[in-house]
Amino acid sequence: MSVRTFGIRGDLVFLLLLLAGSLSANVWLSRRTVQAAPPMRVVGRIPGPEPGTELPVLDAVNLDGSSNSYDFRTAGVPTIVFVLRKDCGWCSRNLRNVKAIAAQTKGRFRVVALSLDSAPEARQYVKQRQIDLPMYVQPGDAARVAFKGFQSTPQTVVINTAGRIEKAWTGAFLPPLDEEVSSYFTVKLPGLDTDAAPGRVGDCEGPNGGGFSAGAIAQFKEGFKRCEADGKWEPVTIPGLPAGQ
Repeated sequence: MSVRTFGIRGDLVFLLLLLAGSLSANVWLSRRTVQAAPPMRVVGRIPGPEPGTELPVLDAVNLDGSSNSYDFRTAGVPTIVFVLRKDCGWCSRNLRNVKAIAAQTKGRFRVVALSLDSAPEARQYVKQRQIDLPMYVQPGDAARVAFKGFQSTPQTVVINTAGRIEKAWTGAFLPPLDEEVSSYFTVKLPGLDTDAAPGRVGDCEGPNGGGFSAGAIAQFKEGFKRCEADGKWEPVTIPGLPAGQ
């Protein structure tokens, strides 16, 4: 074997070893990067009620079809408004917590429910879910403005006796939201009702058990992915909305 041939083979072996070492280093670095900094799950936040917003009176309809004007300023104590839909699976799962809050805050808060369904649908839902709360339907324009179009359910909103939104949460009371809600109302929450029928989940269910309405999905359809048949949420970024984790 000539000295020249040996030199060429040696260079080739050296290059192959260098290439293998480079590939190994890249694989190691990529694995370490994934473990150290997992990708962020980012979603757009659908606008909801904001503290400080004025809503002195809730114009709505009783379940018997008669008109009703609920004046928060004359309620004597702050009012908790639970917003729900019969087809919102998380609303049904969260009802046990809603009932617990109503039972444990008597005398400190008044509690009402606001359904986004028709009166007949709401009456059926009340009977089916055994809801012992005043319930209204067909909220007026002022409420729709204050609640930013009711684009997500369930919602829990506290309105004080000055007719202003004091606190608002969107979604079912999953951790860590359940601790915040328990602390705010000084109540003990029993947790979600896992046996409750989820209802129709064709409307995408968002983070923390928030169900987005068909209207919200239509408005921001370019930012949503299709929900799976089981209602699982796929995080996406919605153009024009502030991002959140």
